[in-house]
Amino acid sequence: MPSKRHRTVIAGLTVVAAGVALGATAMAGGSTTRLVPMAVMTGLNGPQGITVNVAGNLYVADNNANEVLELTHQGHVVTVGSGFSHPSGVAANKKGDVWVADTGHNRVVEVNHFGVMTTVATGFSLPTGVAVDASGDVFVADTFGNRIVEVTPSGSQRTIGTGFHFPQGVAVQPNGNVYVADSGNHRVVEVTPTGTQRTVATGVTDFSVAVTAAGTVFTFDDTTSSNAIVEISPNGHEHILGPTYNVPYGIAVGPSGNLFVSDSSNNEVFKLLR
Repeated sequence: MPSKRHRTVIAGLTVVAAGVALGATAMAGGSTTRLVPMAVMTGLNGPQGITVNVAGNLYVADNNANEVLELTHQGHVVTVGSGFSHPSGVAANKKGDVWVADTGHNRVVEVNHFGVMTTVATGFSLPTGVAVDASGDVFVADTFGNRIVEVTPSGSQRTIGTGFHFPQGVAVQPNGNVYVADSGNHRVVEVTPTGTQRTVATGVTDFSVAVTAAGTVFTFDDTTSSNAIVEISPNGHEHILGPTYNVPYGIAVGPSGNLFVSDSSNNEVFKLLR
């Protein structure tokens, strides 16, 4: 079972008691940590799913603007694609090919690095989360279908997990383990390549989940109104990371280990500095 979470709030920031967490700065005695948020994108319109590729480029599903934006590692903002219907999820590979959960159109769209848009999968019921692995397999949280679907580069589909209740976020490790933000059940579930399901954490997550190559999982605290970030180590220990957010939706881990969070109500995306 996950360990009990202990937390202290200092000047509006939630800090971890006992231990230093990823992206945090140790305080006196090493007993507390804090994260420093920096807004990297503002003036958005209901940003939801976000991702950062290995090149360090940030991608945002700007839900109410019906477009996907890219913040390059040089600091330029580029419109990747438009004409979506309330896009909720986004994934990207190293080349800059992007996959979008086009929620209102019940489809997944690929926008390649030349800007060409292609519908790669349909037949969903309000898909919201999307992730892609190194082989180009795309994983879709089919929210009202209560399932996770894998879409291969050839376009074939197979359901890899069922029994969820409004799953919204999905992430994939290099080893093939898939992590699901099972929103209606307020938990994170791991689905292995053989289809075995394991509950990683409970009392968490409304929308999103992120995972590192080593298996550290990040989501949001759903046990209180704090909306703080929860870090779950591979051995199941949980830590609360700050700060808190108004309506956090998307979460992503950058190549350097920094966290990124989209705050839908404040129409911003934050980078949490070490």
